Amino acid sequence: MCTGDVVVDYAEGQKQDRVVSNISILLELAAADDLDGFRSVVEQDGFDVNDSGLWYGRSIGSKKMRLEERTPLMIASMFGSKQVLKFILGLNRVDVNKACGSDRATALHMAVAGGSKSSVEVVKLLINASADISCLDVHGNLPVDLIPLVFGSSFSSKKKFLELLLNGEELTDDDHIEEHKFSPILISSKESPEKKEYPIDLSLPDMKNGIYNTDEFRMGER
Repeated sequence: MCTGDVVVDYAEGQKQDRVVSNISILLELAAADDLDGFRSVVEQDGFDVNDSGLWYGRSIGSKKMRLEERTPLMIASMFGSKQVLKFILGLNRVDVNKACGSDRATALHMAVAGGSKSSVEVVKLLINASADISCLDVHGNLPVDLIPLVFGSSFSSKKKFLELLLNGEELTDDDHIEEHKFSPILISSKESPEKKEYPIDLSLPDMKNGIYNTDEFRMGER
């Protein structure tokens, strides 16, 4: 191998490392809904928001934590990061129906699975941007099929509106009024600072369930 080939290969490797690093940064910024940081990375580095990187979390329909391929749009949808989501969609160059990861999930799947307090608005934004409600994941689930897995069988206004949207219905102004009136998440003091809500089942393992709550596990910690 000649010296020129070595230089080219090294330079190409450096370029790929920078791309992977940028993707990881964008995924983190998307999760935190850091619009200024996200915009800066995209505009200054010319990063393609349609690319994907590895994100540590649960696959759709699984309780196991693993690295899954995700796009910034998927992460923003999962965490309910509306500012970053609107920015990405406003670029008009993202594939809203892109499926990736071992579960072949789309942004709509992630929006429902995340169960964020902004999930209804996120789903509506995605649908308005031509997201396909009929896309299937690897298990044959439509986005609407994930609602019972996240919200259970009990009634909630959020569950009702997600079902309407993902079954092709349009929300009226009266629907939005009803959502704000009955959603317990929105009943809070105006003086209290808004707190970022993160999806429960896609973060760290639940320490109250399974092996983590057994005597064997607690004894092993000593």
